[in-house]
Amino acid sequence: MNIFSCKQASQMVSESMDRPLRLRERVTLRMHLVMCSFCTRFARQMRVLRRAAVQLGQATPESSVLPQVSLSTEARARISSVLSEG
Repeated sequence: MNIFSCKQASQMVSESMDRPLRLRERVTLRMHLVMCSFCTRFARQMRVLRRAAVQLGQATPESSVLPQVSLSTEARARISSVLSEG
């Protein structure tokens, strides 16, 4: 069984957010994470971001701590223009 490279490990961490990993993938990823503090930190950060995104998605406008932002018609037109050029 080959141990993942950091690139493969980060890919597996990302995929684990969207689908259950197969047994071999989980074991190989765990082996890599035991030895690599950088990928372990990345996995932890991904879990935190995932939880935050889920919580933000469940927030209602009344319960949201984010300010309500409204763009002016002029700002919307500028953004639309830039996006259509790109």
